[in-house]
Amino acid sequence: ENTIIFNARADLSNFVISSSTKKYIRKTPFVVFERELLDRKDDDYPLYFSCRKKLDLTILIEAPGYKVEKEQFCLGDMHTSFFQTTAQNMESHHIKLTYSFNRDSKIMKDTEKYGFLELAEQYLKNKKNMYELKKEKE
Repeated sequence: ENTIIFNARADLSNFVISSSTKKYIRKTPFVVFERELLDRKDDDYPLYFSCRKKLDLTILIEAPGYKVEKEQFCLGDMHTSFFQTTAQNMESHHIKLTYSFNRDSKIMKDTEKYGFLELAEQYLKNKKNMYELKKEKE
């Protein structure tokens, strides 16, 4: 009752970066952290958010002639705050990408706060980390 599922034929031309033999897709596509948030590492005050946040995104890309290395990429503690993504090849020339972000608390202090800020820092550092779709050998 609190889930909305959309299906769309989206234009992913800016989401997929292409060269003549490879395509690249970001592992960290969400805009969930502002770099200024990292300034909070130096204070002792809690972080306050208006709500908990859970984002799930699944993209099924039709990519005949391309394969992705099956991989799971995770950041965070997998309990209170985490980011996770997987890439896998599917049948009929499709590649499935699944992204999940979870922030389970509205107020974060002490260890939880610093763990969350570490997650944010790692997420921002991985901005250029990509899945590589390689052209299959013919």
